Amino acid sequence: MKNIYGVWKGYYGTESEINEITIKINPQNKVEIFSSHAESCLTTSGGTYKILGDTAIVISGILTEEKSTEVIFSGNLYRTNNFIDGEWDGKGNEKGCFFLQKQLPLISL
Repeated sequence: MKNIYGVWKGYYGTESEINEITIKINPQNKVEIFSSHAESCLTTSGGTYKILGDTAIVISGILTEEKSTEVIFSGNLYRTNNFIDGEWDGKGNEKGCFFLQKQLPLISL
């Protein structure tokens, strides 16, 4: 299994809007998603992920906002285990592209 656990930061968006996103991936197939959307901060603590084959990853969760929306990120994990990119779907009319970069753990001295 690739070492994908940890904090990933990046951006997702549409043709007209780009938002920052942070995804925490843990070993129990769970994720937390934090997004600074234009109108509000969207979060989820009940998300999941699965690895398909060697490089495909699917991350999904319900983003809490006025109307809770399921969002699915379908991407490719680079062989270096540092980047994920792909497409996202908001289960409605919203969809677009995203990319994430794995963050290095903090080193305490």
